[in-house]
Amino acid sequence: MSGCVESIGNRVFLIPPKGVLEKLRNIILARFSGGERKLVEGLEAPCYRPMLIELVVDDTCEVCPYAVEFVAELAASCNLITVKIYNMSYVEPPFFV
Repeated sequence: MSGCVESIGNRVFLIPPKGVLEKLRNIILARFSGGERKLVEGLEAPCYRPMLIELVVDDTCEVCPYAVEFVAELAASCNLITVKIYNMSYVEPPFFV
């Protein structure tokens, strides 16, 4: 992986891990491992086939930290879910936002 990508648990990729993503690193690690589940309690992810969730955030977004926590918790609920989080404050997202 390039220098601007960080892999957590081989299924969550922070692109790049700066700003809001770096500040949330410990939360993402805890959520990804299934610790302190709050936001997705009672929600069952469709865990019967591999799934990729791509999330675009930026450092000025007020709701982005909640979205990052949510997808990290969702990934913790199913080992077939891979998450890619793009921080558009630093990189161009792979699709139009």
